[in-house]
Amino acid sequence: MSSIYIVASSTDSLEYYTDNIASRFIVKLAKPLNLSGSWKVALCQINIYGNGATVGIVGLNCNICNGLLTEGVQTQILRTFKCARNTDEVFHNPYYVPVDRLFIDTLEIYITGSGGKQITLSPKAQLVCTLHLLKDGSI
Repeated sequence: MSSIYIVASSTDSLEYYTDNIASRFIVKLAKPLNLSGSWKVALCQINIYGNGATVGIVGLNCNICNGLLTEGVQTQILRTFKCARNTDEVFHNPYYVPVDRLFIDTLEIYITGSGGKQITLSPKAQLVCTLHLLKDGSI
């Protein structure tokens, strides 16, 4: 196994994490991943449905990685994107960052705006993202 796709939604795992919202949620994987070696991860696609307002440029963060270096601070940002009403974006040139955990049973996804502050989307919004995990040396 040298490549894994994970589709995560803010409505997944509500039976475990009742406080999940579109801008910050935790997903319990159906089967934990026990990786070996060196891996990297990229955001390949993002869909945000039911968002009432344009937010601007934001960062999608994930707890399994050391993401982009932003303003001299190491973050968990996988990628920045323009968050608008009903965002639907496929990233044809994924940007990979190192995975810093080899055992993954949950994903925490959250969105931050300028200054690293968490943003809030409309209460009825739903976020779905596709992550691609790739073992280093697989390309």
